[in-house]
Amino acid sequence: MRILLLLCFFILLGLLSCALPGRGQPGDASSHGQMEWYSGIAAGIVSGMTPAERASQVLMTSIDGKEAFPRHLYDHFRGAVPGAVILFGYNIADTPSGVRSYLASCNGAFSRLGARVPVLFAVDNEGGSVFRTARVTARLPSAASVRSGNSEEGAERLYFAAGRSLAALGISMNLAPVAEPGLGEGKDFLGDRAYGDTPAVSSSYALSAMRGYRRAGVIPVAKHFPGSSLEDPHASATALPVSRRELDSRYRASFAPLVSEGLPAILVSGVRVPALDPDVPFCLSRRGVTEYLREGMGFSGLVITDDISMKAISAGTDDTARAAVLAIRAGCDLVMTSTTNLRQIAGALEDEAARDPAFASALERAVTRIVAAKISAGLVPTPLRSLARDIAFRNGRDHGE
Repeated sequence: MRILLLLCFFILLGLLSCALPGRGQPGDASSHGQMEWYSGIAAGIVSGMTPAERASQVLMTSIDGKEAFPRHLYDHFRGAVPGAVILFGYNIADTPSGVRSYLASCNGAFSRLGARVPVLFAVDNEGGSVFRTARVTARLPSAASVRSGNSEEGAERLYFAAGRSLAALGISMNLAPVAEPGLGEGKDFLGDRAYGDTPAVSSSYALSAMRGYRRAGVIPVAKHFPGSSLEDPHASATALPVSRRELDSRYRASFAPLVSEGLPAILVSGVRVPALDPDVPFCLSRRGVTEYLREGMGFSGLVITDDISMKAISAGTDDTARAAVLAIRAGCDLVMTSTTNLRQIAGALEDEAARDPAFASALERAVTRIVAAKISAGLVPTPLRSLARDIAFRNGRDHGE
């Protein structure tokens, strides 16, 4: 029986190798084809989700606790299990094993709450002052320090090591690197979080970070597309008052090389960009997200909003549920929110999908991209991985292990 199973496995592997791409370098033809395969698997999973599950899957939120899933959160997340959770410093236990135990506890709780696919855990580890896991991992230097003290190759090695540390903890996504240049309107706000003040420097080191994290098995998220302004978006509405020509040459140019090399995820800011859409924050603007980023730059990965509770975004709608609807309609996939009205937001998304077929299609596309990203990160096993795992289990059982 064991020999027969192995024979079937290798026959299937051979068939798949003819029809499907292997693991290639990010951005090459084989990598692109592999993501298409993942998307096909994801579409099958999403087709079995209820409308409520789809509405919750597009939400990224924060969570309490650092040792085990808090019991009071069962009521909070019942009926609205998010697609992703962003971890903060207060979620990081005192030891690496403690972090792993905590995340395992959360995964178990979400599974009991009915999660069809595992929740993706993300963290904001840019380096320097923005670094959540300092208690259990070596702290990365700031972006400006990395650029001044390392070659691009050395930076990639540094970020690969940092990514391995995150992956070992069970964290699959890092909201880094900052790919925008620290110039003009965003210079004071970003400070040493930017690699440099030119698109060439910013993109070259952001590419190093992207490559390092991807090799380590962590999803990098380039941010904050298209750029930042003088004002702090947490405190007030912000604007990027540049011409379309400046927008293309100074900001888009910093992200374009990453997109060309297969950037898997991008975080879009809440800044208003008059050159594209003067009345709506970028992350809520279809002209910005769909027309400028997706169609104009050919970006097909995950689009994540900045926190829709920030003043830069909420000042435009004063309703986080409405902002979430606008974000999905604009072309975003994951909607980040620090508010506690998760079920209200999910309910608004579900109601809008029931009312508007076009919105329902946009929501389905977003959920499919999210699940495909989880498959690529190894959180959701493909049929081939499941078969390999089953064979390994049977082999172990046959040997009395």
